[in-house]
Amino acid sequence: MKRHYFNKAFVTPIILMWVFMSVPRLWYFYRGGLPADTTILTGGVYPFILGFMRDGAFACSVLIPVQFLYLLKVADIMPDKIIKIFGISLKVFFSVLLAIMMVNVEFFRYFGFHFNSTHFSFLNYTGHISSSFFEFSNPLCMAFELLIFPGIFLFFSLVISIKKFEKVFLSRYSFSISLFILLAGIVVQYVPLKTALITNLTENYNIAFVKHLVFGDEIKSRHSKDIEKILDTLPLNDDRIKNQPWVYPDPDYPLLKATLHHLCKLGKLPEAVCNEDKDGDGYVLKDDCNDYDPNIHPGAYDIPRNGIDEDCSGCDAEPPNIIFVHWEGVRAVNVDCIGYSAPSTPRFCDICTENGVLFTNAYCNGVQTRWSLISVYCSILPRLSTEWIFQYNIDLNLLSFPEILRRRGYETIYVHGGNIGFSNKLSRFAGWFETRYDRTNAPIKDMEMFNWGLKDRDLFEFAYSAMENREDPRPFYMTIATLSMHHPFKLPEKEFEMNDHNDVKNQLSNIAIYSDDALGDFLEKVLSSEKLENTIIIVTSDHGINWFYPHPEREQNILWEDLVWIPIALIGKNWNIDTGQKISEVRQLADIGPTILDRLGIEIPNPFIGHSLLRRFKNRDARAFFATANGGASAGIRFKNHKYFTHFDSKKEYLYDIENDREEKFNLCEDSRYKEQLELYNSMVSDVYSQSTELIKDDRIWNWEYWIEY
Repeated sequence: MKRHYFNKAFVTPIILMWVFMSVPRLWYFYRGGLPADTTILTGGVYPFILGFMRDGAFACSVLIPVQFLYLLKVADIMPDKIIKIFGISLKVFFSVLLAIMMVNVEFFRYFGFHFNSTHFSFLNYTGHISSSFFEFSNPLCMAFELLIFPGIFLFFSLVISIKKFEKVFLSRYSFSISLFILLAGIVVQYVPLKTALITNLTENYNIAFVKHLVFGDEIKSRHSKDIEKILDTLPLNDDRIKNQPWVYPDPDYPLLKATLHHLCKLGKLPEAVCNEDKDGDGYVLKDDCNDYDPNIHPGAYDIPRNGIDEDCSGCDAEPPNIIFVHWEGVRAVNVDCIGYSAPSTPRFCDICTENGVLFTNAYCNGVQTRWSLISVYCSILPRLSTEWIFQYNIDLNLLSFPEILRRRGYETIYVHGGNIGFSNKLSRFAGWFETRYDRTNAPIKDMEMFNWGLKDRDLFEFAYSAMENREDPRPFYMTIATLSMHHPFKLPEKEFEMNDHNDVKNQLSNIAIYSDDALGDFLEKVLSSEKLENTIIIVTSDHGINWFYPHPEREQNILWEDLVWIPIALIGKNWNIDTGQKISEVRQLADIGPTILDRLGIEIPNPFIGHSLLRRFKNRDARAFFATANGGASAGIRFKNHKYFTHFDSKKEYLYDIENDREEKFNLCEDSRYKEQLELYNSMVSDVYSQSTELIKDDRIWNWEYWIEY
């Protein structure tokens, strides 16, 4: 009789749980279809069987302790009532797990990876993300996921007791059977799979959640080459002046670099060295901000607007206003003048041709906003983790270019149609931006909202009005962060539906055409404004998007050009660079801050990994790094004509000759001629991201002892 109670309370529900855990995979196939570029066998049956075996490992990890207790005759001394209570508790717990697993399917469908503990912070912003979530799901599906399906399991587990399970799992051979299933589930984890998505699809969600909670998701530390050498972070030369050398002065902060003049001002070099006058202009090194060029020294005439600080005042004369357009989600593949798929930005391209410079090989450093913006503002790599710096490294010492501008006399302004505080960005932005406008405060709060916030056209009109009506005599820096190119990808103005918007392949290009028109109106007004005559503009995207076309995936964890290739443009006559150019150097978002500071003639010690877009790589090779931890760590590099990326968990590698194969049709990894390149690129991305993570965790990115006031 005790055996029967033990079976009904524990064994039967555990085995039923094993079976029911496969239903979320079937639900994924029903809701989202097969993974891209797979057949029913390779994308359906194969991952389902492997997943079922992995689920068996989870079930047996719970079952073995139960068997152990039974064989120790614990059941004989436990009252029946206690067995029933424990049994009911286990069944309710399993029901809750199944509900979570089913809801996770909705998250998995979009991102291509599982919901984990780091995503609980999104609950603080439920009102803002609801438009995306409920667009992707629907009430009937949610009811089935949260109530009906777990309710079915609870019903069967309460009323059913399968006697055969007693013979199989509560016998003298039960340990052997359970251990065999457990080992089989462990072994299949090492079976090579086609993509990161299928790897994640076969995972047992509960094990994946606990694994992430205990071990995190960052790659192991490697140090075959120093990070500053791989990133090549020393500034590029300015051909207009005699350049002074930069050095890495502090091994505890390997990215931190400074000039000898900086180190003299900080008292970190011998007095004899600091009292030398190398250029013979009458000013010694500690006072001369460039002791290699006799035309630069204290008291020299500072030529306005040339981006050179001739008088060593800390900034060029007549510094410009600066507008940074954070053009949410716009992909280079859709930019008419550089992309290859569904051209959608005619006005942006026309303005770049007449008034700007366009960089044709630029990359984001992170594939979602909360990662990429740390590269934009601080010129460092984001964490290769589902934990992001704004939320999980609040005390990390960072140097951002908006803070530098604020200390140099700029009014720093952030304009966003959504919630600036989303993903805890406000923990940093409150110190970086003196003035902030978003949907949580008037006047934007009182304007018409669309999905996540203001439509792009309304946002640009508000920003232009704010600039034109400013009475503050200080120069300003303004970020304008758009929202229209954001899931659920609804079209703000119907007349821009160039192709059927119900077809998901057309959604991004339709919205890009609308957003391009709104941006074009804004840029033309700024460029023609007399009040804003001394203004420079940067336009770039924070990341791209995988969304069914041109690559068929929708998951944001395969580092296709759709996801990481972005446009960067410098617009306006005051950049001191010939307009109409297309520059093919490899560039990245981390270059934004160094570019702005270079234009202002600001040189200070810094840990920046980026390089000024105003200077050229000549005898050095440009490179860009990009990564995501979505669905397991993936990282890549664009170097010379190659683009490489890898998914570390599955060891899947991709290598493309991007100059001749922009559409990424021919993976060169199987070609033995590229073995050395594969080893080099894998080593570079592994070393860079493991060391960068270590520096972030140890708070060794930036040291405020190296800050210099002017």
